[in-house]
Amino acid sequence: MRIGIDVSVLAMPAVAGRRHYLRCLLPRLLRFDAEWVLLHAAPREAMEAALPAEVHAARPLLVRLGDAARFFHRGAWAAPVPAPALPRDLDLDVFHAGEFYFPARLRGAAAVATVHDLTTLLLPDCHPAAGRLRDRRQLEWIRRQRARCLAVSAATAADLARLGGVADDRIHIVPEAAALDAAPEPIADVRARHGLGTDPIILQVGTLEPRKNLIRLIRAFEMLPPELGRWRLVLAGRRGWKFAPILKAAAASHTADRIHLLGEVPGATLAALYGGADVVACPSLYEGFGLPVLEAMSAGRAVLVSDRGALPEVAGDAAVVVDAARVDSMRDGLARLLASPGLREELGRKGRARARAYSWEQTAELTFQAYQRAAGVIPSGAPRSGAEPRDLLGTSVTHSGTSTRDLSTPRASPAPLEMTRGRKCVVLVTGHYCASRRKGGMHWIADAFWRAGWDVVFFTDSVSWPLWLRRRDHRLRYPLWREGNRLVRVRDRFTSYVWLTPWHPAHTGSRLLDRLSRPVFERYGELPLGPVEPLMRGADLFVFESTPGLLLVQRFRRLNPRARVVYRVSDDMRILGYHPVVPETEKRLAPGFDLLSIPSESVFQRLAHLPTARLHPPGLRRELFDHAGPTPYAGNGGVNLVFVGNSHFEYDFLGRASRLFPEWRFHIVGPIEGLPRRSNITAYGELPFEQTVPYLKHADIGLNIRAYDPGVECLANSLKVIQYTYCRLPIVAPEYLRSPRAHVFTYRPGDDGSIREALLGARACDRTRISTADILSWDDVVRRMIAEAGA
Repeated sequence: MRIGIDVSVLAMPAVAGRRHYLRCLLPRLLRFDAEWVLLHAAPREAMEAALPAEVHAARPLLVRLGDAARFFHRGAWAAPVPAPALPRDLDLDVFHAGEFYFPARLRGAAAVATVHDLTTLLLPDCHPAAGRLRDRRQLEWIRRQRARCLAVSAATAADLARLGGVADDRIHIVPEAAALDAAPEPIADVRARHGLGTDPIILQVGTLEPRKNLIRLIRAFEMLPPELGRWRLVLAGRRGWKFAPILKAAAASHTADRIHLLGEVPGATLAALYGGADVVACPSLYEGFGLPVLEAMSAGRAVLVSDRGALPEVAGDAAVVVDAARVDSMRDGLARLLASPGLREELGRKGRARARAYSWEQTAELTFQAYQRAAGVIPSGAPRSGAEPRDLLGTSVTHSGTSTRDLSTPRASPAPLEMTRGRKCVVLVTGHYCASRRKGGMHWIADAFWRAGWDVVFFTDSVSWPLWLRRRDHRLRYPLWREGNRLVRVRDRFTSYVWLTPWHPAHTGSRLLDRLSRPVFERYGELPLGPVEPLMRGADLFVFESTPGLLLVQRFRRLNPRARVVYRVSDDMRILGYHPVVPETEKRLAPGFDLLSIPSESVFQRLAHLPTARLHPPGLRRELFDHAGPTPYAGNGGVNLVFVGNSHFEYDFLGRASRLFPEWRFHIVGPIEGLPRRSNITAYGELPFEQTVPYLKHADIGLNIRAYDPGVECLANSLKVIQYTYCRLPIVAPEYLRSPRAHVFTYRPGDDGSIREALLGARACDRTRISTADILSWDDVVRRMIAEAGA
């Protein structure tokens, strides 16, 4: 494979960030087995001097673009070179464009382009005309050539799809990495040279330009409380476009003697500053990636970032996040960091661990794989080889129903990634799978939020590789592994995310193993979140169900302290079979939720002493039942009894009842195995809910037959009971599921006489007297939830 790369930017000192990107990537890229051609429009001497020594050692073919060089300028960006075609004799399979040279004809080569950001479109007032022209030309060229785009972050990928009009399946997320190219000089020398003394330092690294939001940073520094007056603010970066107002703000500040503008510093000095700083601030109005954040984290520094662009994505939970538009938010974030050495130490430790997930070797590998796909060497759907990127790195965004895509060919759908812009967003954390045929309460709550105009993220937890050992888990029939750690667009404003982890807190069945596994399971909430993490920062409401996802509550609060947090206490923890850390987490966190939304009367009684506890019974989608299809029992005659579900099924009742009433027919809808083999028992397996409704609507009796386990009492008024009641079905249940509803007939388990009496009582029940007046719609439930949570 013959690959050409435009390396003109290496000889352009005005574009330090993009030059650094190529200087780090190129030596690692040239290690792959290919014929490499480096194209440039600079004077040959300048280009040879700009190439890293490792590139010279790889001996690529260096080709100057002849007359195109007259358009090249050292210094500010020039207009892109108006080149008609690649040189005829290059015979390239792939051409990787930079930001300078965009040939109109590629002579059979596949096109690839790196896109660092689209800030010239998002923030045009922060860029000179030449920069805006460059990006417009690049986007036009990408669309015209149907180029594959290497987006340096999920945020940039979303911008490409939304603003650039680039097809989703042409976008690869290929992140950058940290790599300071010099050993640090002694920090004491740097301090002495720039008059920094021994005071603690807040460091900001980047070009002095409007997009870096430095005037607000200076204002926030001025507003710090007097007890933090020993700190110094150090700005390290060259003067860029419209730098004068920044210099003026620094000079006019009453803290001017503690603000130091160092200009662009050599690599050894920058490495020393990272190592010597106590806090690194990156308050930009927008960054396509934010390399200084990663460099600071790799040095173990505490980081403050703004809430814009890819900065929260790169920093994860290893930073304090502030509102880029609010000086007071920036001041408060700085004060919090400066006043807390413990917090700085914790963030530094997290940052160092997070930075290890990024590497230039990985960037080169993903880039080369993009070349292979562009050239057709690897089909787009083929699984990729090599180490998988971790966390947000290259994780793909797919649409429901499409083929599985590997991590280097993401489908960066704009809908999931811009969900919080202009609309409210709710994240529902549940053990259910979004597209399951079986519908639990969280499915209906998600739909109700969606109908109310909210953006919805349906977050499925408790999915890990050891789940394969539990063959009876009904979710295994769905594509959990294919969709694991991928954002899947279900429909407009509705995104599914299956959080696939190495483990989750499952009950081991042994007290000894539970004790031994505790340290591991307690860290469940610290596992990488993947590409869903940026959505957490913009959400307005988190709704957690009774699952191991509760271990994420504190983390989500750190990511987004503004969001309200609801606990939908769907079940009594005692019946769920989770590791003890889960109920312990529930007990510890319960008093701190903004709302405890409790559907079960028995669970409500246990938590009623908490001030935010509210009884919110399950709801119903009335129209599904009111317009149910024809009866599925046609031709059966006699009495039709139905059970829908799968948990805690009481096999003994079914065996006894089917024997006591051989002329009655028992219909079991759900993934239940091992049923008695009788002619009057029909098992349907799991059906889509729309197909299940007629079995409920047209039955004669509803069965709420659950085997006893401590806590099963919470199912006395379950969603299924509400559905039976709305269909005006008399209900048969064991006596421990006794209900104040008059149409519930209970029996003593194992007692034939009691079972017979309950069934005959249900058969004689006057169904016209069954009241449905107290049944809420799911829209009612969600309205209550929003109002009482203050969301």
